Amino acid sequence: MKKIGKIFNAGFNFGMSILFFLLPKNKNKVLFVSDTRLKLDGNLKYMYDYIPNKYNKVVFLKGDRRAKRSVSDRLKLIYNLSTSK
Repeated sequence: MKKIGKIFNAGFNFGMSILFFLLPKNKNKVLFVSDTRLKLDGNLKYMYDYIPNKYNKVVFLKGDRRAKRSVSDRLKLIYNLSTSK
């Protein structure tokens, strides 16, 4: 059963990536992604503060890399990864 779930997840992610690949890229979008922290600190915080406010800054944080993302979070992440330049 786990193998079927992994295959489904891989297919889902790949399919959504292909679909979102066709969307236009946003040159002013900056994406910050981390699977090891719950809050923006350290180098990520420094870069977040350093980048001018004219850019659209999007943050995705997850405290533990083993934790599962919801379907809506995965869709948002794939969308933002696909439309960031």
